[in-house]
Amino acid sequence: MIFCEMTGRNLTTTARQPGATAARVRRTRARRLSGRRVYRVEVDEVAVEIVLTDLGYLNPASEVETKTIERGLSALIERICLKHGESL
Repeated sequence: MIFCEMTGRNLTTTARQPGATAARVRRTRARRLSGRRVYRVEVDEVAVEIVLTDLGYLNPASEVETKTIERGLSALIERICLKHGESL
């Protein structure tokens, strides 16, 4: 405990939990160190869903959610990058 002479009270100190901003900065730094990057792109929603479903990256029976589409796009782009690397 810490005694505050100004108020005459004992103060307790507690460790603060890292905030959302600190966590986001840590994730960004970790991605950068591993050579990864997040890009924002604008695409046709229906067309992307059709392509990802046709290529097997989306389950046609499941409900389409943003995170599911993001994972599908990420997997598709990774596959394209790997295939391109093989042809070099």
